[in-house]
Amino acid sequence: MSFVSDSDWRKWGRADPYFGVVSFDEFKAARIADNRDRFFQTGRREIAVVMEEIARRFGDVPRERALDFGSGVGRLVLPLAERYGSVLGVDISEAMNAEARLNCGRAGVANVDFAMSDDELSGVAGPFDLVHSYIVLQHIPVERGLALTARMLERLVPGGVAVLHYSLERTLPPARAMVYFLKHHAPLGRNVLNLLQRRRWDAPAMQMNNYPLARILRVFEQQGVGDIAIVPEWQETALTARIYGRKAG
Repeated sequence: MSFVSDSDWRKWGRADPYFGVVSFDEFKAARIADNRDRFFQTGRREIAVVMEEIARRFGDVPRERALDFGSGVGRLVLPLAERYGSVLGVDISEAMNAEARLNCGRAGVANVDFAMSDDELSGVAGPFDLVHSYIVLQHIPVERGLALTARMLERLVPGGVAVLHYSLERTLPPARAMVYFLKHHAPLGRNVLNLLQRRRWDAPAMQMNNYPLARILRVFEQQGVGDIAIVPEWQETALTARIYGRKAG
């Protein structure tokens, strides 16, 4: 089944891929040439945090293969490639994957490959020592995202580590909540609001979804991933969390 979230991300990949990954004005297509280094610095910081937390909680873990789900233009793949023998980036957008390959070439990074995403992760052959995703699953409807979570965790080696990020609760002011509802649920609401906001009538949107924490933890348990740590993170109007876990050895 095709969902709006998929077609939107393909549009982001074609029209404004860096802003689609990190939605700051400085990373829009018209400005990214002057801010590319800053964009990739954000990825290095994110992965440094993750690796420090893994080391603190789990000690010395295998670092042969890593998976980055929703890899976009390679922002997190590049710093992962410095720490793992090989990295596979997975994304729904062909244009994102193409740009990520270019970025790996610019950086002289050769131990990375990319695959197209689907609900079965049919192009993703495990096993992996790390399965990772950040600010991605929140854009995928909950039932699909939980199924994808299970498929990622299935591909972990015994003793491998998962670091997956979810939005848990989002509180918008009433006016913004109404705009979001109209853009995502009202017939032609997105098109009208795009024109009012002086954007292209068919400009993509960013769907946001909150995941029930208990259901996430149940999926981790079902896939044999324990030693769970929930690290909360506030992002503007949302309570999110990175969830760390290690598969039973």
